[in-house]
Amino acid sequence: MELKITYIKSSIKESGNIISHFLLTNLNPGQGLTIGNALRRVLLANIEGTAITALKIPTMSHEFSTIPGIREDILEIVLNLKQIVLKTQIKKQILGKICAQGPGILTARCLQFDEKVAIINPNQYIGTMTTNQKIYFEIIVERGIGYTFGDQVKQKYKNFLNIDAIFMPVLNVNFKINSNYLSYNQIAESLALEITTNGSITPENALSQASQHLMKWFSTLVN
Repeated sequence: MELKITYIKSSIKESGNIISHFLLTNLNPGQGLTIGNALRRVLLANIEGTAITALKIPTMSHEFSTIPGIREDILEIVLNLKQIVLKTQIKKQILGKICAQGPGILTARCLQFDEKVAIINPNQYIGTMTTNQKIYFEIIVERGIGYTFGDQVKQKYKNFLNIDAIFMPVLNVNFKINSNYLSYNQIAESLALEITTNGSITPENALSQASQHLMKWFSTLVN
């Protein structure tokens, strides 16, 4: 029997997260667990994403300092910046900025970039300006894999504060194995996959990339 995959359904949450369901059928006993585990690990750990990796504020001395005219301190702003979901195909570091006049609310929509970068959740809150003071931030955006600790990365740009970066676009992967009895001594398995992404990549694309990674890695063992 040939392996078959069926696209079941997909939904987009208010946050921008995308959840898709797939069904793989015609599996031999034991193959569901093998394929499900392999895909889950690759989807969660090896799919490339985009994140903010550094921040520069002219009045900033350290991450616990405050900013005149901003309700939040720098640590709170950093935590809010980490929630912004971005998408770009550019491999190099990208410089972005926030330039705004208060009073008002800063959201991800205020970000401006030198290169083509899509903001998936433009309503993500950054901070509140309490005075009519002009605010100017600079950020650095990069593509990467997995999770990067800011204090373990050497900063290429002077006076920037490194940020812990979460590049992983796949947020969650669940799978369930079902056994189908074809006859008295013949059993086939089916594998139900549920993939959740942050909206910067579709679950279909993530599944395709994960499969390509596995094929590439195992192809080196063929000979």
